[in-house]
Amino acid sequence: MPSAADRTVLAVPRANSSFRDTTGLTLPEILVAMAVLTIGLLGMASALVVSSAGVSAGITGGQGAIERGAAVSTAMMLAQERLEQVKRAPYTITGPVDQITAANFPTEAFGSITGYANFSRSVAIQDSTPGANMKTVTVTVRYKYAAAAGMVQEGVGLSTIIAARP
Repeated sequence: MPSAADRTVLAVPRANSSFRDTTGLTLPEILVAMAVLTIGLLGMASALVVSSAGVSAGITGGQGAIERGAAVSTAMMLAQERLEQVKRAPYTITGPVDQITAANFPTEAFGSITGYANFSRSVAIQDSTPGANMKTVTVTVRYKYAAAAGMVQEGVGLSTIIAARP
């Protein structure tokens, strides 16, 4: 009977097997993959620059789009601010209190809004719309921003319906 030492099997490589570990990547494979990724990312980046150039009024490099985005954001903030002022005004069914009138929210021309010279703001009020004891209030903010062709003027608007309080 063979002893335990005789049963030990030695790992001897066969002639058709390889000592190379097949897990992982070699350095040349990694370098090639990095080169392919770099070329692809640079191609996409240049496509983005080309597509965003001149999005707004022909300013190259997307600067016009950035300026327009800042103006739209500021205009929305100014419209929301005025809409909140209108919503805080008294408007009741039981008494003569109705402060939501065009006289109480006059149009502000360009240069008249403190700190926002390139913005104007107006409020339009429709009585009894969409029903009795309701008003539709629309705040429109116009803004100017610099573009390749000069100053461009655009605007945003916000609307809400206000019901009279009892």
